Amino acid sequence: MLYRRFDEDHRTVKILLLLTLLAFISASTGLLAEQSLADEAAEGKAAMNLGQWDRAVQHFTAAIKKNPKVPMVYQFRAMAYSKLGRYDESIRDLKRVIELDPDFTEAYHVLGVVYEIKKDYESALKVYRAALPRVKSPSAQRMLKKWIKDMEDRIGKK
Repeated sequence: MLYRRFDEDHRTVKILLLLTLLAFISASTGLLAEQSLADEAAEGKAAMNLGQWDRAVQHFTAAIKKNPKVPMVYQFRAMAYSKLGRYDESIRDLKRVIELDPDFTEAYHVLGVVYEIKKDYESALKVYRAALPRVKSPSAQRMLKKWIKDMEDRIGKK
């Protein structure tokens, strides 16, 4: 009886140790994946700083594959796409940023500018208007109001 009790307790301890080890491995793998994502994003940022836009896009794309729910990585890739003149891809990424984090106001600003570059003033106006209630800073609100007025003037709206 004592031996049987010891054997059951021993198995329970083994199972608990195994579950703890599996949890640790799972957490470590997640940490390693996040570190890998951070490394790719840092490499992309470094490439941007050197004006190596294609290389930046490659690194940001690799980071997105590791975790497609980090808005900042899409934002950086959108900026690199814009520098390459790949505006439709930039727009797609900026829309994804807004989808992931509707309060990421910088994405609205950049998206509006990309629309302006494409001379799609109506879309820029729509984006700037969507950003206005989300912006907290009075100076940023003034800037957006100016951009809204500029777009209205360009497309003939009063």
